[in-house]
Amino acid sequence: MIAVDTNILVRYIVQLDEPYTKVADHFFDTSIAQHRSIFISLLVLCEVVWVLGRSYGFSRKQLVTIVEMLKTSEHIILENPDIVTLALEDFRSKKAGFSDYIMLHIAERHRALPLYTFDQALADHPMAVLLVK
Repeated sequence: MIAVDTNILVRYIVQLDEPYTKVADHFFDTSIAQHRSIFISLLVLCEVVWVLGRSYGFSRKQLVTIVEMLKTSEHIILENPDIVTLALEDFRSKKAGFSDYIMLHIAERHRALPLYTFDQALADHPMAVLLVK
């Protein structure tokens, strides 16, 4: 198994006509042909969702689809896929950011609830509490 960083995964997903995209495509194609699984950490996944939404204008629905595709790919290994699943369910139906829900479900896994926050959107989740009203 090998791992990738945010920049490689973003280039692979976005497919802009630039030299880095060709390199990322070749990297993924070669890795898959050699039967090497590609590990994506929670941090990389959160950064990818943020960059795609903020810098490339991907909609929430598109971001959900991308994460689901990564989850179901036979060549991709996600760190803590159960946490990704829970975060994705929240991200799909609620208003906070994907990384907020990853953070929330990591806290839940460690029995560190409630999660206190200044983020009103995240505080709408039953496992979070708004610190200042």
